Amino acid sequence: MSDTDPPTPSEDEHGPPAEPAPAAPLEVGVRLAPAADVAEWLREAEAYETAGAHALWIGDPEPGMDAGALVAALAAVTYRAMLVLVTARAPEEPVLATIQAIGRDRLVVPEAEGVLPEGRRWADVAVPRGRAAWRESLREAAEAGAVGVVVPAGPRLLDILRNPADPEGRQDLHLSFG
Repeated sequence: MSDTDPPTPSEDEHGPPAEPAPAAPLEVGVRLAPAADVAEWLREAEAYETAGAHALWIGDPEPGMDAGALVAALAAVTYRAMLVLVTARAPEEPVLATIQAIGRDRLVVPEAEGVLPEGRRWADVAVPRGRAAWRESLREAAEAGAVGVVVPAGPRLLDILRNPADPEGRQDLHLSFG
């Protein structure tokens, strides 16, 4: 190619084409267990949000509890995570509107299990056995076309969200002996 020839589509004036941009990372949703102790449930939800969860999935509550009241409380103590309400019987429209006002429009009530508005599909995955299994679950979900994964709440998941890198060299895990 001479200096006057236009660059081909596979190259430009700066050399070979850049690598394609990596796919956007999957979002992580946490499926919260039904609340037996509401205060503890709210603290757990806050911990997941702080650790980076993109969505908190709420199912049918314990008998005697009201899903709308629980989600309203959750909307009041969280600030960023999407709140996904998946119940057999959704609250009435005025309750949903109130939750939207409290939560700054973060409430979503899916039309189908795992499918959010605009066809955004989330994949259910098991609690990972470790970080390698976690990365594999994310890879498989991405290959299947999911935009996110929904994982049951648990201490292992919380640790992985807080500390995504392998624990090699993590000073917080070293014990000091005196």
